[in-house]
Amino acid sequence: MNPASQRSESDDVNVTISTGKLAGATGSDGVTMFYGIPFAEPPVGERQFAAPEPRSVWRDVRDARRPGPTPQRRPFSEFSTVPEPSIAGDDTLLVNVATTAPGDLEARMPVLVWIHGGGYFAGSPSSPWYRGDAFARDGIVVVSISYRLGVVGFGDVPGVPANRGVRDWIAALEWVQREIHVFGGDPTRVTIAGQSAGGGAVMTLLGMESQQHLFAQAIAQSPAIGLIEPDTARERGRRVRQIGGFDAERLRRGEVAEAAILDAQKAAMDAEADLASQIDAAFRDDLALGTAFGPVRDGELLAEQTVESLRRGVGGSKPLLIGTTHDEFVMTAWGAQDLLGSADAVDFLVAHGLAPRSARDYAAANELTAAHEALGRMTTDTTFRRPVREVAGIARPGGTWLYDFRWSSPAFGIAMHCIDLPFMWGVADEESARALVGDAPPADLMRTMHDAWVAFIRTGDPGWPRNRSAQPLGMVFDVESRVAPDPYAQARIPAPRREARLSAAPDSEGTEALA
Repeated sequence: MNPASQRSESDDVNVTISTGKLAGATGSDGVTMFYGIPFAEPPVGERQFAAPEPRSVWRDVRDARRPGPTPQRRPFSEFSTVPEPSIAGDDTLLVNVATTAPGDLEARMPVLVWIHGGGYFAGSPSSPWYRGDAFARDGIVVVSISYRLGVVGFGDVPGVPANRGVRDWIAALEWVQREIHVFGGDPTRVTIAGQSAGGGAVMTLLGMESQQHLFAQAIAQSPAIGLIEPDTARERGRRVRQIGGFDAERLRRGEVAEAAILDAQKAAMDAEADLASQIDAAFRDDLALGTAFGPVRDGELLAEQTVESLRRGVGGSKPLLIGTTHDEFVMTAWGAQDLLGSADAVDFLVAHGLAPRSARDYAAANELTAAHEALGRMTTDTTFRRPVREVAGIARPGGTWLYDFRWSSPAFGIAMHCIDLPFMWGVADEESARALVGDAPPADLMRTMHDAWVAFIRTGDPGWPRNRSAQPLGMVFDVESRVAPDPYAQARIPAPRREARLSAAPDSEGTEALA
């Protein structure tokens, strides 16, 4: 046995990394889990709003057999499609590792680094879905990382480093480069992957010229592409402090109670959650991030919008697997049905800026009849599908592989946000996924999608042709998965023309019609 690991009769496994010894546990399937491995000092006191600091050495063997504390203190909402536990404690900047070769310094297996979603204010790396057993059994080392959330991770606070959550991602990836060989991983074969906010994290990192050495390829699932503009970040930061009744200096010194920060954060977010704000976000003309908190274009760490960076060729040599679910945020508009009443979809689209011909074509392509349906589809396309299609159209030497997940949840009747996760992780047949995928999810779909991700992590190719910008194509995941031409065609939204619509005749805008 390699001296870097020691197995006891209880199936506990010890490994030694640069900061100390860890005790993990091996399950009956041969996968060894190491939970709660620190990659930085606990972000408490004056460190709460500071850049992450390298972790100091510990003397005793650290128990890594159970999940550690999480930055998430409160769940995303009362109902969450993903089981994501909140675990109390201060030592929250941690990684979890799943491997079948602990201590084998010669294994050099490919590595999957997972960045969880949750709107940049919630989410947990310790979801049972993210353990990674299925990938580990396929010879891949899985690392799930935590990062500071909401105001603490991304809120504007004068006098402290911006984008602290982004700095946490970087610190975790630097840890992977230093330590992953101890777990049988190859630091030159790292795939960064994430979903929703985590997918946005992947795209942010892909667009950072200074961080290309930390990974070899990328997977972005339902990514929230784009950065918050600095003026917006400053105004939201000011509003949070005003609501909470605390100033920046108290935050910098770590003197504000965590509960008070979270209360002010929630109140600020709730103030932007009305119907008018939802409509405005659905019809915005840019790709700026539509969440309350997230990566900020601070002019230093993040100098330009991600899409602009990608167009300049940053990250272009990295293979990219990218896509969305077909209906993403459609359900977020279901609650607006009573408020919008019996308004017609086309009338609603025209009233909010689409040219009449474009509105009719868009409604027809998406089978929209009611205003709330149009709002849900516009929210989905503006937030996810249009930006993904735009990224897929950028010529990249490393290649871009596009997918569209269309299998509908039996419980909700749509291919909603997060429904692809149980299939990708290989847990669609587990109890924790039944509320989302039902009692009999298609096993072939799970095998097809999981195997495609395994192939991409191993080889940089998921098994279907790469996207061609002149003639887009991608994989449609469904009961019968298939390669299809331009699977995002119906998301081709013409830019709203608020002034033109005031004087244009109903049929005079044909040049904007959907192809």
